[in-house]
Amino acid sequence: MQDISAPPVSRGPSSTTESHSNWERFPADDRDRPIGSARFPRFRDPADAQNADPKPAMWNAASRCIVRRAFLALLALGAFTVTLQAPAGDAASKKVPSSTSSVTVAQATETSLSLSWQRVRSAAGYDLYLDQTRVATTQTTAYTLAGLRCGSTYQLGVDSFNARGVRSSIVNLAGSTRACPVAPVGGDASPPTSPATLSQGATSATSISLLWSASLDNVGVAGYELFLNGNKVGTTTGTSYSFANLSCGTSYTLAVDAYDAAGNRSQPSSVSGTTSACTTPTAPAPSGNCTATLNPSSADTLDTQFNDPSKGNVVCLRGGDYGSPSVYTDLTRSGTSSQRLTLQSVPGETAVIHGYLAVDSSWITLAHIKIDATTTPQGTSSNCPGQSIYGNFTLAGSNIVVEESEITASNQAQSGNGIYVTGSNEEIKFNKIHDVGACRPYDHGIYLHSGSGTQIHDNWLWNLPDGWGVQVYPTAGDDHIYANVIDRAMSGFVVCSTGSNTIINHNIVMNAAAGSLISGCGPQGSSTGNVVNDNDSFNNAAGFGNVANVSMAGNFSADPQFVDPASHNYQVSPTSPLLSWNLWTGS
Repeated sequence: MQDISAPPVSRGPSSTTESHSNWERFPADDRDRPIGSARFPRFRDPADAQNADPKPAMWNAASRCIVRRAFLALLALGAFTVTLQAPAGDAASKKVPSSTSSVTVAQATETSLSLSWQRVRSAAGYDLYLDQTRVATTQTTAYTLAGLRCGSTYQLGVDSFNARGVRSSIVNLAGSTRACPVAPVGGDASPPTSPATLSQGATSATSISLLWSASLDNVGVAGYELFLNGNKVGTTTGTSYSFANLSCGTSYTLAVDAYDAAGNRSQPSSVSGTTSACTTPTAPAPSGNCTATLNPSSADTLDTQFNDPSKGNVVCLRGGDYGSPSVYTDLTRSGTSSQRLTLQSVPGETAVIHGYLAVDSSWITLAHIKIDATTTPQGTSSNCPGQSIYGNFTLAGSNIVVEESEITASNQAQSGNGIYVTGSNEEIKFNKIHDVGACRPYDHGIYLHSGSGTQIHDNWLWNLPDGWGVQVYPTAGDDHIYANVIDRAMSGFVVCSTGSNTIINHNIVMNAAAGSLISGCGPQGSSTGNVVNDNDSFNNAAGFGNVANVSMAGNFSADPQFVDPASHNYQVSPTSPLLSWNLWTGS
């Protein structure tokens, strides 16, 4: 896999202007020093014989005295100013940046409008608005709004913001897409009527159902297109649709249009919908109903004991060490949707599993376990020239839950990914994943390789200097990644997959010394519907990042105000701007 890290973005300093009226502020040995828009030659003290210049005879002592007095008089009148560099700091970063200027519609097609504008010097980025809704963020001075309707006029807007998230006023303008193509003679050129009587149906913290009455058409309605905050997210032939993978306690603009077999589309109908309020997540306590209890001193390996059906549904591990860096532990016994299998530490104790751990079965929960991912070499790879690659904690089955566990490496130089996912419908939550990964950019905190429907939420990830927090590559899709903290990774996320509809929201990515909120090659092939919105990108060298074919909106930069991030306590303080997110408290 190629190195898909993003280069850092440089920012220039601010400046202030200060006036001087004392000759002594200018060193006597300065030559041609700039003062405001003027320049003055060097004058020497007559007593400075050792530095005397071969000046013309007219520069006698009397002449120099007259010129010096005249120059001091000009300074006293404030005729000159000196421009000095002022250190960038809080005062500068809190200043409201200038509004963008010369915003124009550079190009219009039947389905897109391309905007361009002049750079704002103090800006860390720019937000784009479509019909007064913020739909995208960029660090460049141009952006194309796609997925629009032909022959339609839109209210467009651009604002700028600095590194502290302070925003300028919005510059608004109208833009129109090109006229719709004319249907051939004798063809169907009549669009269906717009869907009517839109209403919000069943709602949860992460989904909203939309209902509407059927449209009419002279030939027949072929289907409906659904839009979330202006972005197309799906189609249906029915008169209802459920928008999924949303953020709790958040309002969205939901829209639907109708189309016929000839490609004619109605004007969209829209309504505002809100998900249910957020609730503070609570990690489950370990079960005390152990059907079998295993000991580190047992002669049988851990997988031999767990895979034995006679051990029952809740297998508990006494505190201590299981395996070693050279041991491969493979869990192959599966549960069912109605009766999961659980592997956990005995309540009040901590079991540590060493080496290469793989879960090749389904409907299993691993909880309250520490996994030391240090392994012996597993071979070599062209991705890691000159070094070995190492094993991963791998989820290869489906419907696997990993919760309330710690995944780390006692020797980071001999470890792979924190968690490597090739299965589907996994849930990774309430974990602390840190100090793993030896190969750049091969090893990451969580690597979604393939499969679909995985949820990653309420995890703390830190010290991943050679990889991303979460990578989605090469075929994973339909995943939801939210409410995670990623501290000191190369970058927060990489979405570089042929899979579609990955949603990344309400995460905090911070201290990416060479990276950004998102980076990499972007979605591949026919991948669509990938959204990165409402994330906090704080103190990252490359800001938000800018990846093609990913919808970015509502991302911002603010100090999350964690209790003690230096000690990896990422619980938010009472004054945090993220308090309403109800993030995991770490226990």
